[in-house]
Amino acid sequence: AEVQQAVLCYYCQEGYFHHVRAAADEALGRLGSDPVFLFYRAYGAIRAGDIQEGIRQLESIKNKQEVTLCTMMALIYAHKKSPKPDRDAILELDAKMKEQRKTAGQKTLYFAGLFLWHLGREDKAREYVDRMIKVSGGGKEGLILKAWLDLTSGKETHIKKALKYFDEALLEGNDVFALLGKAQYFEVRHNYSGALETVNQIIANFPNFIPAFVKKMKLQLALQDWEQAVETAHRLLQKDALNLEAIRMEALHYLCREGNLSEASARLGDLVKALDKLEPRNAQLFCKMALAFSRTCGRNQLILQHTQTLVERASYLASDNAEFATELGYQMILQGKVKEALKWYKTAMTLDETSVSALTGIIFLACSLSYEKA
Repeated sequence: AEVQQAVLCYYCQEGYFHHVRAAADEALGRLGSDPVFLFYRAYGAIRAGDIQEGIRQLESIKNKQEVTLCTMMALIYAHKKSPKPDRDAILELDAKMKEQRKTAGQKTLYFAGLFLWHLGREDKAREYVDRMIKVSGGGKEGLILKAWLDLTSGKETHIKKALKYFDEALLEGNDVFALLGKAQYFEVRHNYSGALETVNQIIANFPNFIPAFVKKMKLQLALQDWEQAVETAHRLLQKDALNLEAIRMEALHYLCREGNLSEASARLGDLVKALDKLEPRNAQLFCKMALAFSRTCGRNQLILQHTQTLVERASYLASDNAEFATELGYQMILQGKVKEALKWYKTAMTLDETSVSALTGIIFLACSLSYEKA
């Protein structure tokens, strides 16, 4: 259960919300109807766009003690995300939550803090975790989560404390979530070999923990060890045939290392299909996957057709997102489609009139056009 929970936390932090649902379903199949996995399945549904289904699932577990607080928080979050938010339900849940908070035990406080961390509300999460550590007398789970909060806070004063908490928790034995955090700490510090050593420790102790292989592959790339990174990608694909990061790594290897554009294009096509199957409504991920390729392909039209498809999908899924419209404008510039580029930059400006990158794109195009006329 500990490993499954670490997998779910990893997918939440990476924004792989369909994976969250699938991993929670798998855990429920193997370990029975654990309220924590039921909660994650519902949260995954909400973040993947199935808001009503998520609300329905959360309603069925809101009285389960250890997840009662995080469930109420998630219900409030889901109602606010609905097309027509139920104001009365939100007010009622908020009142109940404040009441429950007064008598909450350590597990309840822990999962509330964990959920707030997933939402990116670090300061609020910290309040719950500090209370949980106080109630539990310095319990291991609380220390590990506090370390993760410090690590992801972006504040140097907090980041430097994280390693001490991870090491303190690891005195009680190998913990996959603590080891993953320790590897992340070294990575943040650009100590890639230290991070790799810690990841190898995870793989030795938890050989089926997929995120460790993904981490290992990325660290090998950071160390510019392409051969080892591709070797790890192959191992990953043996364990998980449609692993998105591994397919991406193979495509990047063909493109940047081998200069084999037709293989890179084919593998990028496989990546689009895998995304369609595994994360079909994940706009952020579609856009993110396109970036590395469009920036390194030297304007190769074969590759740009695929990156354009990825960004178009992101923009279709989140048509109110100025960032995606701006990126589509840039994709058009790379392909020399000036009119299309201008159209997308203008769309981006309509969506967000403060968008500096969209404005820069429009100015760049205006300068290019006037230069060509001259």
